[in-house]
Amino acid sequence: MRKSVIYILIIALLIVASCFVNNNANKDGSFDSTTTNVVYNPTSGDSLSMYAIRYDTLNPLITAYSVNRDMLSLVFDPLISVTQNYSIENKLAENFVVSNGGKTITLYLRKNVFWHDGTSFTAKDVDYTINQILNYPEDCIYKKNLQDIEYAGIINDTIYEINLSSPNAGFVYLLDFPIIQFSYYDIIDTKDNFYVNGTGMYRVSDVDKFASVLLEANGQYWNGSANIKHINFRLLPDEEASYNGFALNSIDTAVVDSENASKYNVGENIGYKTANGNRYTYLAVNHTNSLLSDVRLRRLIKRMSVENRVITELIPELAVSANSPVNPFAVQALPFDVPETDIKEELDALGFKQGDNGVRSADFDGTKMPLEFTLLINQDNPSKIIIGNYIVSTMAGYGISVIPVVKPEEEYRQAAFENIYDLVLCETKISPDNNLGFLIGTDGALNFYGYSNETTDNIIAQVASSENIDVRNALLGDLQRDFYNNMPHIPLYFSTSKVFYNTDLLNEISVGALNGVYSNINTWSLK
Repeated sequence: MRKSVIYILIIALLIVASCFVNNNANKDGSFDSTTTNVVYNPTSGDSLSMYAIRYDTLNPLITAYSVNRDMLSLVFDPLISVTQNYSIENKLAENFVVSNGGKTITLYLRKNVFWHDGTSFTAKDVDYTINQILNYPEDCIYKKNLQDIEYAGIINDTIYEINLSSPNAGFVYLLDFPIIQFSYYDIIDTKDNFYVNGTGMYRVSDVDKFASVLLEANGQYWNGSANIKHINFRLLPDEEASYNGFALNSIDTAVVDSENASKYNVGENIGYKTANGNRYTYLAVNHTNSLLSDVRLRRLIKRMSVENRVITELIPELAVSANSPVNPFAVQALPFDVPETDIKEELDALGFKQGDNGVRSADFDGTKMPLEFTLLINQDNPSKIIIGNYIVSTMAGYGISVIPVVKPEEEYRQAAFENIYDLVLCETKISPDNNLGFLIGTDGALNFYGYSNETTDNIIAQVASSENIDVRNALLGDLQRDFYNNMPHIPLYFSTSKVFYNTDLLNEISVGALNGVYSNINTWSLK
């Protein structure tokens, strides 16, 4: 009886709640931060439900949540987007020219593009956006990518020029940030009440800060119209609240990173597509260690991680094996054939013989040198602890003793840069421009492991100064061959993400750009 009463009360509360409609859109297009619940009654069959986090802001430049950036990528267009295979797709920039040895980028902007309020998109909007990013007093996701801008300015309404402090022909790959409209709103003061007016495929039709953001298709979109006319982004308190969303039929699609994919409660009617990621995991190698300074041993360690299938056994479908810091799905990536020779026989040939304690060692100038190394692991990254322990057990099978050293993140970072451990399990983000100098260049900010090679540095410099994309891609091929020959560190994998979707509702989907997996939602269709 008690359960029945509770059930009736819940139904009654839901009915009452459904009577309140959000009419809090201001005349200037902004929305009050305190609103009532939204009633959403789209025409049957023309809508999708997705999820976002109860937002810190609707300003796409500074929101802290990746799922909210995905949502806002439907409302705001970038200058260019980088596809899943790392090709450039022109968006608001119809074309670009790289000149001055890779130091000048001239953007030719698309004409006849309109903001959702009907005003024209011009170079003034680009200039405003770039200055807002550079002048934002806190860190934001796009600020670091623009730090090399020495001067940028308007040539005319449809031409914008960017001048860099040092050559980086790949800088154009970093122009994937959303463009906001030139206005008198300052992003420093408008986190709660940002003017939501984009050029994108969808416009914001209603907002309830605690319940939902409603989008409707932009009928005047410059790049065609969307098949799906309405999208209801349900605002959840955090990502964990979305884990049962599919089971409860409250969301139809969601982007999930590799760390959390296994937490989602999905049924037989849920399919998924894999989206590339830029998180690169590798083993940094201390080049001052006399044994690890031998590239032949480093290559064998790489093969150990591949042959024992770190990815397929521990993180299946959540990562792709890497041969270098260039994503294997990128058009610039080169395949490398793994030798089929026996690893243990190669260790024997290098003079490392199995000892009674199971550890291999070799005699160098009368000194016995065992294959014993330390491995530094970040304690605050549980998945890396699992991977690290697996590497330890894998290398033990080849007669190499690895002692794991697990430290809290702050101590881990300090110890890594002190270069006192033989191996460090690392993760970093590789930006879409594939500017790898920071990682393998002699003076690279993350080259804390002592690798230095003049040929590598020369190729990095050529990549940065190349004014032609095709030539630049060819040079990236040279850089990968150089990497494979010298193996500065041990590449392991790139993490991926999954785009789950309701197969009862949607036909097979395709995944969009790296900076917005929903960017080609105009190709999606409902059953």
